[in-house]
Amino acid sequence: MEVPDSLRDVEIYNQLTYEQVLLAYKGEIDGELIDILVQLAEKALKKIASISKIRKKIVNILIESLQNSYHYLQTLINKEDETYTEAIKSPFLIICKDVNEAQLGENYWILVGNWVEGEKAQNLKARIDYLQSLSEEELQAYYIKVLNKDDLPTEGGAGLGLIDMMRRAHKQVFFEFKETENDFSVFMLKIKVHE
Repeated sequence: MEVPDSLRDVEIYNQLTYEQVLLAYKGEIDGELIDILVQLAEKALKKIASISKIRKKIVNILIESLQNSYHYLQTLINKEDETYTEAIKSPFLIICKDVNEAQLGENYWILVGNWVEGEKAQNLKARIDYLQSLSEEELQAYYIKVLNKDDLPTEGGAGLGLIDMMRRAHKQVFFEFKETENDFSVFMLKIKVHE
């Protein structure tokens, strides 16, 4: 009988503990699962986040980011291809407390990602670049404009949900696209939430 390598398990546990990972998930997302992940995040945050304003920001950003992944992946559901099936199972989420002792106050990171088709990835990147070019005041004005439906984006995402995430995180939103071997890119958002 082969004895499992428990040392690797201990290393993973230690890393998760050191990084203060509050919640991690990878797999398919649906409306019911979004509710469950939000409840788990709220429960974990009540134990560790002392400031309720931060908890509320994290939960709101979490909901927006999970809903964005869910709505995007719904467009792939009816496509019968192994790559699309893999893309549907690709979303991931990590919430952790920032352990950088040089930081003042409470700081958290939310990492979310999923696969995005090639052309849609380019459109999404262009929209995010535009949003990041705005000052906080311009972003607020643009949010109100989009809220009033004067400038709703068409294809490619980066609509009201992403604008709202950027506002709540005071533009501390970083993104990356990594191309895969097929016609998809892995889209990753890293969002810093602080006091």
